[in-house]
Amino acid sequence: MADEQSYWHNFIAGKEAAFRMLYDRYIDQLFSFGSNYCNERETIKDAIHDLFIDLYRYRSNLNPQVNITAYLYSSLRRKLALLLKKTSQQETLGEQHADLDFLLDGNKEASMIRDEKERELLELLSKEIQKLPARQREVLYLRFTLELSYQETAEIMDISIATARTLVYRALRQLRSNMEEEKVPLLP
Repeated sequence: MADEQSYWHNFIAGKEAAFRMLYDRYIDQLFSFGSNYCNERETIKDAIHDLFIDLYRYRSNLNPQVNITAYLYSSLRRKLALLLKKTSQQETLGEQHADLDFLLDGNKEASMIRDEKERELLELLSKEIQKLPARQREVLYLRFTLELSYQETAEIMDISIATARTLVYRALRQLRSNMEEEKVPLLP
């Protein structure tokens, strides 16, 4: 993390190698993150491209003390929302900016689990997650799949930390309730 901060500072200072390192370090993560909002690879690539162009263009105005991961994820999220709005692929929702429908494919996780009972449970959980509102699906992905802190999650979603905690709590409570209704044992 300290190395990333030093690269960030060097990037802001105009060092080309630092810019390349940031790009190489985050490109795959950003693409994976973007694929949860949009299924079109080219749109995701365009948004990432636009993000890095803007970073380079406005580097002298960037905050040197920013949480890099949260900053890049939230910036990409905004870029995708704008691109999708421009191409009329999604209508805008929300108060200040477009809310993106958060796509979560539980099959990625299921393929990693070899045990059939766990696979069935995961598939059922994935179906239940899809029933949650988009914001709850998104907060669960950020907190538990990307393992971001509540602060980072709140920054990316442009909400308060308390709201992020509440969204996680409500999503988990709803999942637990739905799973109990299905009579699925939550513990082995």
